[in-house]
Amino acid sequence: VVRKNVADVEVVGAALVVTERGFIVHPSIDPNDMAFLEELFGVRGESTTVNFGDPFVKTGVVANSKGVIVGEDTSPVELMKIESALGVEA
Repeated sequence: VVRKNVADVEVVGAALVVTERGFIVHPSIDPNDMAFLEELFGVRGESTTVNFGDPFVKTGVVANSKGVIVGEDTSPVELMKIESALGVEA
């Protein structure tokens, strides 16, 4: 178990979505924290938003290694970043 805030957010589950192929995280993440998470999970990550600017990515994303479902307000740019980071298609 590793206890850590992500982007100064104590409720890490709202700020991070992880699969075995990658992860997305709150856009205010510190570069050192990003490197820590990439090392911890062993996959590449990317900071992004969802639902047209919501930084709490888990509120608008459900994902596994086979696919991802995103909120209907997610912009095309956000969707491209999410798909790329998680290695799946929506």
